[in-house]
Amino acid sequence: MNALNEKHLYTIVPGCGDLPMLQLVAPDGARAAIYLHGAHIASWIPAGGGERLFMSRKSQFRSDAPIRGGVPVVFPQFGASGPLPLHGLVRTMPWELVGAHVSEDRAAATFRLRDNDESHCLWAHAFLAELTVSIGGSRWK
Repeated sequence: MNALNEKHLYTIVPGCGDLPMLQLVAPDGARAAIYLHGAHIASWIPAGGGERLFMSRKSQFRSDAPIRGGVPVVFPQFGASGPLPLHGLVRTMPWELVGAHVSEDRAAATFRLRDNDESHCLWAHAFLAELTVSIGGSRWK
């Protein structure tokens, strides 16, 4: 999936382990790489700067394993404090890209994950999670 805007291009490409990864670029050159696997932010490079995120060499980049390093989404538990896998169940689930847009100084992408049959096998609760990654200049949020 590619979308072209007058000022911006975002692309979904095969990342490590062939997991789908969104490459997001702001008009000023700030960049981020977000895996749809876990909506995991694996790279952030501010405009005119260098890589700011650490990625573990122990990451296996498999659909059944969490990515290590970067910025993970942790839900609904932290660590091993409950019956779910370490840091919850959403880290190894495929998220959906629901939209991306660009303004004069920022680029943003929104990802969504809903409960499904797979999640109900581990946790019998309904949920809807959304993550928006917005980059531009020397900041992200």
